[in-house]
Amino acid sequence: MDEPKPNRAGMTYRGIAEQLGVSIEAAKARVRRAGWRVERGNDGRALVIVPPGALDELPATKRPRRKGIAIGASKPDRDRGYKDLGELRATLMDQVNALEASHKAEIERLQAATDQHRQDYGDQLNAMRQQLDQARQDADAERERAEARHAQEIERLEHAHTAALNALRDRSFLAGLRRLIRG
Repeated sequence: MDEPKPNRAGMTYRGIAEQLGVSIEAAKARVRRAGWRVERGNDGRALVIVPPGALDELPATKRPRRKGIAIGASKPDRDRGYKDLGELRATLMDQVNALEASHKAEIERLQAATDQHRQDYGDQLNAMRQQLDQARQDADAERERAEARHAQEIERLEHAHTAALNALRDRSFLAGLRRLIRG
């Protein structure tokens, strides 16, 4: 027959943490989640009333471990754990290097695209500047032509005005002369 399990009533949080292989904070959280009763011992420390068998339900592989190596593990197990850590480190470094290379390639691609956009926009800007300069030259030439036409029109009108005045004077003179002669 199986021997009865030892009574774990009145365990400290530290004892529960060691049994579960977790931190004291994690043990406190486990106690809260499980709803186990907590009492104060004679020395004032918190003692958790753990139901019999409640801590034994974890499989042996989940028992206390530190830094990935089981407590009380034999030397070959500890060496394997360190080897696994070394392999993990190497794998992580390979992944970091791959990400760096990927990011470097993406940065170079984006830099090339940015340079191309700058070139394209620079070319467009230069073309627009040339169009603006041409439009200014065309506007200046048109203004000069308009001023020349305006000056010609003013000269023509002044000439017509002078001719009309002269004609009026000549008529007045002739009319006065006719009156004198008839008169």
